[in-house]
Amino acid sequence: MFKLTTKLAGVCSLLLVFVSLDIHADISFRSFVIATDKNNLPSVEGQIYIENNFKELELDLSSIKSSLLSDSNILSRYYSAAIKNNVSEMQSMSFVSDGSLSWMKEELKATPDKFQGFRNLEKVTLKNRFYWGGYTIWSVDWYVQRNKFAAKWFETTICIKAGDCYISNLLLNGSTESSIFSQAIIELSKSKKISTDLPVLPYSVNYSPQYGSQNKPFVVKYKINWFDKPFLISKTEKNASTEDSLLRLKDFFSAILNLKKLDSASSSAKIHQYDEVFKKYWESFSSSALLPVFKVKDGVVFHYPYNVFADFIKRGDVLRVFSTLDGGSEIYLVCILESEQQKSIIILDYSVVDKKFVQHSNNDFLGAIIATPNFGRSIQNLITERMGKEYKFE
Repeated sequence: MFKLTTKLAGVCSLLLVFVSLDIHADISFRSFVIATDKNNLPSVEGQIYIENNFKELELDLSSIKSSLLSDSNILSRYYSAAIKNNVSEMQSMSFVSDGSLSWMKEELKATPDKFQGFRNLEKVTLKNRFYWGGYTIWSVDWYVQRNKFAAKWFETTICIKAGDCYISNLLLNGSTESSIFSQAIIELSKSKKISTDLPVLPYSVNYSPQYGSQNKPFVVKYKINWFDKPFLISKTEKNASTEDSLLRLKDFFSAILNLKKLDSASSSAKIHQYDEVFKKYWESFSSSALLPVFKVKDGVVFHYPYNVFADFIKRGDVLRVFSTLDGGSEIYLVCILESEQQKSIIILDYSVVDKKFVQHSNNDFLGAIIATPNFGRSIQNLITERMGKEYKFE
């Protein structure tokens, strides 16, 4: 069970567009705007598969004895068991292969009375149906005594075959993909505006469940602005530029690269140096914020405290800025830090208004997407494709 409480501040107004699919007559994907450029045109969009013209359905909360259960009937049986606090029956409906049953057992071990509050539940209404990989995600409304609205949730089911369906903890499993998808359906559910003329953006990155089918992914479409040639920053060489963001980047990285070398005995003095540099170039600097770095060789995103991030920069030889992604009041600089060991993709958020770098994006959802390995690999592939033999990641 997944509660609709996640708050994503600063995400642009979302637009919807419906596109018909041949693979299933009553399923289409909805596209919504995640970010816009300085001209208020979409620069990043999301696409989610959803059932067309879904008719609101109230679940039958009486006990269902049939062994053949459709995806909606399994929800009726599941909630019926929850109201009775019949946790053994609830466990029997939890999917094994994706870890949902193990998760359920651990939850009940930690909180034996986890479901006792469901005794007050009187009505459960299915409001919408989304599709992701082989899973079905249901938008659910809860009502307690006297038909009083209580909460909005998302439930997930998976069917191995007709009549053989289970409950999954897909949206609670902690994976990067599930986290991104969860945020996406929340944003889509909050949207009220509809459009039929969203532009086609040239690049895309897919997010699919870790288990099962890769069909019906959540797709992020985006556009980036390429420089004619990469902007170069090193200890010995710097390209000329008139763009504020690149000038500030040059000054920031030069300040880090040129800091005095201090031994481990002077760690407090080193931290003081780093503090001064970050406070000068970063908006509302916080020492507790983490900065993402995609290490190409490992295919993993590392989230570094600012002082570790600064040490990482100092070990680099060259920083190349290939492109920018426009997010309206913020732009994202797509950079590669090169060292003898490997190349790493760093995407820095820059405030056009304050002319400083940003630790916490005004667009939380876009910031979360950019910090995923999926997006890092997409950028790596685009640079490889664009630069050809001129630039290699190996």
